[in-house]
Amino acid sequence: MKVINFGSLNIDHSYELDHFVLPGETCLSHHFASNLGGKGFNQSVALAKAGAHVIHAGCIGVDGQSFLKVFDALNVDHKHVKVVDAPTGHAIIQLVNGANSIIVEGGANQLIDEQQIEDVMKEAYPGDLLLLQNEINDLPLIIQKAKERQMKIVLNAAPMNKIIKELPLEDIGMLIVNETEAAGLVHTATTDVDEIVTLLNQMFPHKEIVLTLGEKGSMYLFEGTIIKVPADQVHAVDTTGAGDTFIGYFLASLMDHKSIKEALKIATSASALAVCKKGASRSIPDLHEVTTYRLYKKAIDLPRFQMGKITYKKGRYNKDIPVYDETLKSYVYNFYKRGLLLEGEKPEQDLSSLDLIGTISALSYYMRHGGLNSDTFANAINDGTIQKLDDHLHQLIETFR
Repeated sequence: MKVINFGSLNIDHSYELDHFVLPGETCLSHHFASNLGGKGFNQSVALAKAGAHVIHAGCIGVDGQSFLKVFDALNVDHKHVKVVDAPTGHAIIQLVNGANSIIVEGGANQLIDEQQIEDVMKEAYPGDLLLLQNEINDLPLIIQKAKERQMKIVLNAAPMNKIIKELPLEDIGMLIVNETEAAGLVHTATTDVDEIVTLLNQMFPHKEIVLTLGEKGSMYLFEGTIIKVPADQVHAVDTTGAGDTFIGYFLASLMDHKSIKEALKIATSASALAVCKKGASRSIPDLHEVTTYRLYKKAIDLPRFQMGKITYKKGRYNKDIPVYDETLKSYVYNFYKRGLLLEGEKPEQDLSSLDLIGTISALSYYMRHGGLNSDTFANAINDGTIQKLDDHLHQLIETFR
């Protein structure tokens, strides 16, 4: 299963300001940066970093070769990124205390033609995902061709304008919107989330909808089912690529057969990490970073290891079987109830060189080999290995803070 992302490629020009520019006002910028972006590009980067098989299709000018280098580094298939006789799309981004205001110029993004669409759709098979945003032209034709190929069509309805409302939304399998876009979609001026959700369910009763709510978290709606996940509380530096990061990780998690709720949680953690850095695509974390962060959140208040008592009883074939006291059982149970018992492997390197994932994996390995057929956990307790790993784990947790 793969995702074809027919999406925009923009060069982002970002300016840090004290406040958003008012009509007739000239402001001096504190800092300027030029980065690769565009909703399409950012979402392909997030999908690839999350481990998905991605084909990106779109258009750039001769000034957009840097996009291809990034795609190469991330193993994103870009043979359907066409170089046209026009400047690459670009965006002007105002940044004020982590919030943003964005102006987009389509440029090459608006020069997709029917032949390119036909060529891209030759790659599609039933069940593949097509991901779209509202920053390219010919969306109705792309949707029509994808429907003919029996793809599942996912539309990030951004930016929200009359083009979105004129699309054949009945052919869209999943809509992804933030609360402002959702309000525009259902023709309401309200900012009350519950009211917006009610209107979405009334207008699209049989469509999957993902609603991102910034610091209020995210929601999944489908045929009366509502799944909510709270946001991670972090200090936001730049929110520009947060939504794109969320979308990429959410879809990649679904493709990896995660549940809706688990996919929302993974996407939430990824976007939380993204807003802690400046830049759009450059701030998108890789899967190792996201996994580390999620394990850190689970382990943050993990009790320290305390030496308990191990006794032995005779089992089948007169074999000595270790019996652990309540102190040691509680230590294992704390890992279990926090979801920290991974499918670990016995560490082959110096314990002090292990990262957070490696340390938790090593502890998991020993705990999982403490049952009736193995005394590996007991031996690791007695020779001090568990104590060393636990000390190292808590040092890493403190460093992560």
